[in-house]
Amino acid sequence: MSSLYLLCKKIHRITMFIAVILILIMSFTGTFMKFPFLLAYFGLFTIAQLTQWHSLFSPYFALTILIMLVTGVFMYLYPILKKEDSSKP
Repeated sequence: MSSLYLLCKKIHRITMFIAVILILIMSFTGTFMKFPFLLAYFGLFTIAQLTQWHSLFSPYFALTILIMLVTGVFMYLYPILKKEDSSKP
């Protein structure tokens, strides 16, 4: 396998774990922003703090998903392009 393919695979795996952590943060903050009455039961944070955290982490989440998209498309197309390349005389 190509070293570029293996690098993309490693980057994709790392960003997957980062995305899982960011998804948990984004879903936590988003749920409490959508249903603010839940803050009465879990009164550790204010709605302003949750909004600030959600806004803070959203660019990192978008960048992580973009990196996963690019590396995933490359890993999907690599075997197809490799097969076409090897069939040439």
